[in-house]
Amino acid sequence: MESDDEKSKRTIPDKILIKHLLKNLFINKKLMLIAILMMITQTVFFALGPYLIKIILDNYIAQKSRLEFLGIWFLYLIVVVLRFIPMYFQRWVLLIVGEKTIYSLRKKTYEKLQDNSMEYFDKTPVGDSLARMTSDIDSIQPLLSGEFLMAFSSLFMVIGGLIVCFLISLPLTLITLSVFPVIITFAIFQRRFVRKKWEAYRGFNAKYISSIAETISGARVSQSFARSEHNRADFDKLNEEYYQKGLSAFRSSSLFNPFYQAYTKLTIVLVLFVGGSMTLQTQGVVTVGILVLFILYLNQFLEPLLILTGLYALIQTSFSAFERIIILLDTPLSITELMDAKPLTCHSGKITLNKVTFSYDSGETMVLDDFSLFIQPNECIAIVGETGSGKTTIISLISRLYDIQEGSIKIDGQDIRNVTLQSLRKSIGVVLQEPFLFSESVRYNLCYGKEASNEEIKNVLRLVSADFVYDLSDGLDTKVGERGGWLSLGQRQLVSFARALITNPKIILLDEATSSIDPQAELRIQRALSKMLANRTSIIIAHRLSTVRAADRIIVIDKGKIIEEGTFDELLALKGEFYTLYQMQFRHEE
Repeated sequence: MESDDEKSKRTIPDKILIKHLLKNLFINKKLMLIAILMMITQTVFFALGPYLIKIILDNYIAQKSRLEFLGIWFLYLIVVVLRFIPMYFQRWVLLIVGEKTIYSLRKKTYEKLQDNSMEYFDKTPVGDSLARMTSDIDSIQPLLSGEFLMAFSSLFMVIGGLIVCFLISLPLTLITLSVFPVIITFAIFQRRFVRKKWEAYRGFNAKYISSIAETISGARVSQSFARSEHNRADFDKLNEEYYQKGLSAFRSSSLFNPFYQAYTKLTIVLVLFVGGSMTLQTQGVVTVGILVLFILYLNQFLEPLLILTGLYALIQTSFSAFERIIILLDTPLSITELMDAKPLTCHSGKITLNKVTFSYDSGETMVLDDFSLFIQPNECIAIVGETGSGKTTIISLISRLYDIQEGSIKIDGQDIRNVTLQSLRKSIGVVLQEPFLFSESVRYNLCYGKEASNEEIKNVLRLVSADFVYDLSDGLDTKVGERGGWLSLGQRQLVSFARALITNPKIILLDEATSSIDPQAELRIQRALSKMLANRTSIIIAHRLSTVRAADRIIVIDKGKIIEEGTFDELLALKGEFYTLYQMQFRHEE
């Protein structure tokens, strides 16, 4: 079992993350080229300024040439003003690029979450997925909304300043660079230290969100068991650990900037001492203008470096979050379509499971082992068995929420791995044991799989005895609340039945769908069940005797294998596993 720190360790090198980042940025190629052009223009203007000051000092102030001084001063003024024009457009363009990149990342992340199979959601806490869509992208946004992109501009300034420093005075430049090994050594050490801290912080953020999401989702259970005080105590511990990890991360990243600022000021002091000595000792080789020019260019070299180092903490926290998003985006989908996949043509609804082997954990525990089941068109099959015997798995595999390891599943002779997912799932109506409704209107939930007219909706609601919808405050436009919480459990299940039928599927899968309904509601459902399943192939995972009786054939499974099958009366007469199950589970209903 991995610890939280182990799970949060970064595995993608910074250079790979930068490559991914640039790939996302350069989706907007035209804007990026404009920004780069503005950066080059800005660098040229910044380079001209100090050179003009050198000319003023050496050629005009020293020579006391007033008229020429005013002319070059006016030129310097124009350069200073003009250099802010490319700076403005560069920032404006880069902000647009940053926001477009964030928009694209949000879209890609959401689409990947939509495309992921149930295997991903089984293994990934809800809070982890929420963290990637919210706080992780929020952590990247400040970087892409300016700072990281401005680093490109700073890089141009650093390179330009360093080149000019070499051209002005090789000795002074070498003196400046001689102290660089100290700062580089410190930066490498701090980079590793800071990275670990931010890895732990971002990893814990997902755990924090997961815990809160779980607490809110389980509020009814918490209150029922009077767990409020315990939950507060648990949250206090979690919050304290989150606070300590955050404090540690920010503290570690705050050390470098003061150290570098001290280094830059001491470097300037050293250059001023050496350069001043050279000015006093040589005749015209290093003039006052050259010394001032070198220090100005040195500032243009060091100040952008200071900006880059100031971004270090932001880069580390952003890269920790960005890595989590990249891992999600680069994880191969476990359920994919073939390039030449064709739409399913489901005419009769014949289902064939042939020698199917399936495991949720890559073969360690087999749920279905060499399992075969043949269902004729329009046949109603009831599947019964102990909890964990593989009943729900069969329904999930037919809908291709998971892929089997061996064997085949065919509908009307077509292997479901060879058809498009949309056509497959459009041909199947599924009702789960726990009904899930979206916090929109009744109409929105009914038409979730297909846009339907009022007449179509009315006919389906009448079929499943869900006419109560028209008695709600706003009828079909009544909001149902989060997870349908403003409706009773039975009402939610009836709406789920109607939603499954609105697409007029040829196959119906009912996963213990009547177990949540009260007897009165179940009576209404049973009256409609024969109409619902008429001319459709259906598989029912049943907990109710009435549902089992209505089936054409009953399948009894245990540990992923069929141990008995037949009609209700045939299995009772056999006095085997179904008879035992009947005595324990169904007989009291008669």
